[in-house]
Amino acid sequence: MKRWFLILLAFLFLTKPAYAVSDGVELKDKVLRVYDENRYTTAIEASRKAFKLSDKVILAKGEDFPDALTGTTLANFYNAPILLTRKDTLNKETLEEIKRLETKEVFLLGGTEAFSQRVEDDLGKDIKVTRLAGKDRVETSKIVFNHLVKNFEIKGVGIASGRDFPDALAASPYLAKERMGLLLVNDKSQIEKENLPQKRVVFGGEEAVSKEISDHLKAERIGGKDRYETAFKIWKASFADSETIVFASGRVFPDALTAFPIAKKENAPILLLKSKDQLDTIYKGFEKVKRIYIMGEEAAIGGDIERRAGELIKDTVAEETNPIKKPTSSPYVQIKDPALRTVINKNIDPNRKADQKITYQEMRDLKKIDIDYPDGTGIIPLNKIEYVEGKEPLKDQMVKRELYSLEGLQYASSLESLDISETYIEDIAPLSSLKNLKYLELDRNNIKDVKPLRDLVKLEHLKLYNNYIQDISPLENLVNLKYLDVHYNVDDQLKNGIIDISPVKNMPELELLDISANSVEDITPMKGLKKIKHLDMSNNRIKDIRPFADEIYNLLYKMLIEEASGYSVSFMGQKVSLDGKVVREGEKALIENPYKGYDTIAEKFELPTLFEALSTDTPGVSLSYLPDSNEIQIDFKEEKEPEIIDRISLQSYSLGFSNFIERIEIDSLQE
Repeated sequence: MKRWFLILLAFLFLTKPAYAVSDGVELKDKVLRVYDENRYTTAIEASRKAFKLSDKVILAKGEDFPDALTGTTLANFYNAPILLTRKDTLNKETLEEIKRLETKEVFLLGGTEAFSQRVEDDLGKDIKVTRLAGKDRVETSKIVFNHLVKNFEIKGVGIASGRDFPDALAASPYLAKERMGLLLVNDKSQIEKENLPQKRVVFGGEEAVSKEISDHLKAERIGGKDRYETAFKIWKASFADSETIVFASGRVFPDALTAFPIAKKENAPILLLKSKDQLDTIYKGFEKVKRIYIMGEEAAIGGDIERRAGELIKDTVAEETNPIKKPTSSPYVQIKDPALRTVINKNIDPNRKADQKITYQEMRDLKKIDIDYPDGTGIIPLNKIEYVEGKEPLKDQMVKRELYSLEGLQYASSLESLDISETYIEDIAPLSSLKNLKYLELDRNNIKDVKPLRDLVKLEHLKLYNNYIQDISPLENLVNLKYLDVHYNVDDQLKNGIIDISPVKNMPELELLDISANSVEDITPMKGLKKIKHLDMSNNRIKDIRPFADEIYNLLYKMLIEEASGYSVSFMGQKVSLDGKVVREGEKALIENPYKGYDTIAEKFELPTLFEALSTDTPGVSLSYLPDSNEIQIDFKEEKEPEIIDRISLQSYSLGFSNFIERIEIDSLQE
């Protein structure tokens, strides 16, 4: 379960079945109404259910929306819970929860008008308190945004009105998905666009955020004539293929706010409602929707809306609810892809004809399907690729087998082991009914969506590397996994990839974890992995290895000192960027080393530093590392310094790896 916002996560545990249609298609897990009576105590219960420990907690005022909305972006990047409190006091239960979490730092969202000094004092001296506060909600959102820019790689910024909650709320899943920050504005807001990321999106119509602001920022606008149409357009802009929709009231803030963690978890949009008629007018296109969450009691969203929502997805759910219903007209399974039929036939008997029809009973009897024969020869041959000398192929030009569909596999209900690798498979929906699977290899395919795997809780071995997966949150229920390989899930331009690995915190049995060659930034979810023997987190964007530094050292010690077999670890090749320009003073400039936790490992190995050498291909500069201050010194050999240093490489001869700081901009100190 991911660490998300506020009261919110608890509602996942407090949902109740909302609706069942009259023809027997049960919608008890397809249309869910989510609510609870007290936002404060529910936030505590959510934290208890979602977190064993958390170094950071975000504390927001529960009586009003602006700071809490800004806090969603903070919680998203830190993967931290948000607890709520009233203005004048920190209640005893909230303080006890913070202590249970063994929290080291609490972020207070808002100034003394939002939280009195007493709230800060009640936290005690053992907890670091960081107050992110401005004179009003607009300035507070700027301070939170600047904090995120300093500590994370922000892909863009969203701009929404601070006068009301709906547009910012509807935008929150979009911002989370796109790794963007949020700025709240009013009619008098002035935003300096020079310091903002290039991707800028205004949410809401011109009455919410003026044309003057959007033109000044040269921002894209996603907005409609009102809050409802704006939410609809956000859905179409970024979530058109989502199988889940979250409905929230466009008028009741506390109920609507509960929508965020569910939307984030399900990679779903938040659509705002006020009447049943909207379902038939604005919100069309339900053919892909298989699950609906309704936020709040019937006073917020009525039972008529609930029933109509059930009717709209009934046909889709009926098909999904009975995926292995046997047609009465034929004893044979309909297998669309002849290559899959060949693979299944050769797994039944290597001497069997490739195109022989397969009965339902034969499918039910299968325990194992492998795309290769036992001697390693492919049942379906790999394509031969013509390589052009001196030109590397793009990711999608790698070797593949001509297999495109898994339709028919849903009937192999006894299957325990499946290997379908190096194909053109995109849709893995037929696997959702294979609840006995323990071993699954789907590497080197074209898979983007892994939601069909979320209920395969018997899985112990899962290979998903070299696909196009960016969201692994559906894997959070796979608590029995011992082997998880999701490396190299970048796109064809070798960018993006998996950022958030929160689901691994629910996998205490993991012995092998490979998350390499993605865009992972935070490894805090790995803290509970006590059985890990093989770890590869190389070639990501990880600045801070402190959450797992002790375990990394232990693996290094077993591998290098004890030379024990069966252990390995790799954490090299982390590529990070600095925030802002580096100021030159005279003949030098200093950069704070962005990499944290490496000193812990160096100290354990009795080394002065792991970074014995620094280098760059940029002419006119030399580099040195200052271990006492943990800084990098740039010495300029020429009076006219370069404006850009393309890359600094920090090399460890002792452990044989390099990390990279990319694109450093130089700015001379003005006299």
